Amino acid sequence: MIAIIGLSDSLDGIVARKFNMVSELGIILDPFVDRTVFILLVIWLQNLFPELFFQTLIAREVLVLLGGIFVLLTKRPIEVSKKGKLATVFMFITICLFVLETTLLTGLMNLISFPVMVFYYFVALEYLYYLIFNYEQ
Repeated sequence: MIAIIGLSDSLDGIVARKFNMVSELGIILDPFVDRTVFILLVIWLQNLFPELFFQTLIAREVLVLLGGIFVLLTKRPIEVSKKGKLATVFMFITICLFVLETTLLTGLMNLISFPVMVFYYFVALEYLYYLIFNYEQ
């Protein structure tokens, strides 16, 4: 289920561009729906995560969702960044590792979850910075 959500998050835009099926509505709704589904997935799996990881992940997703609503209401154009896609892939891998948690992975998760979260936040803050300070009419 997690892999399907992650793949659909990555592939839907690629398929839409490849087959020239990009629409104004899709550009606006896709990130909003992706974030909403991801938040619901994380809430569903919350018992598998350390509390701090869960809280920081939800806080980041809510910030990005609010940024998406801001984009929707102001109709500001926003570019999808390759760093954002990469951060999402890293986060989905991290979540999958938490779900597959074994004694061997526990130490690994302690090592990788913090840098992945830092990168995930960096990309979100870069996105919000672009929305607030670099928008030109």
